[in-house]
Amino acid sequence: MRRFHRWPHPLHMLWISLGMGYISVLAAFPPDKLPFQSLPQSFQTWSSDLATNHPLLILRLVTAAWVIHAVEAIVAFFVAKAKGLHPSDISSWVLSSFLFGIFSMIHLIRYTPGDEQKKRRDWQKPPVGASKKVN
Repeated sequence: MRRFHRWPHPLHMLWISLGMGYISVLAAFPPDKLPFQSLPQSFQTWSSDLATNHPLLILRLVTAAWVIHAVEAIVAFFVAKAKGLHPSDISSWVLSSFLFGIFSMIHLIRYTPGDEQKKRRDWQKPPVGASKKVN
């Protein structure tokens, strides 16, 4: 079994977490219970209008976003399994694809089993002329 997992770039992780959290909070709580005054002024007006006047749109948006992330996690499971990855790495891919979507799964899609030796850095390669130990 091969071992491979790579998390997405931290900025992608931040933006996806903030976006999913934002729309989930707008969908889960009534507008009168949300502290809009703690947001920046321009974002405060937009968020208040969105939550008050378009609750169905927010609900559909958050539902679609979570369903898409769930489908990405399922796809990541089958892709990781097909690439012969270790079960703990498969679960890591499922979790990271569910949380961060395509920004996580792109690393799994690009991964080709057996390329580990080709992609080694120069400092990882054995020195030229090095021979095996002779007993």
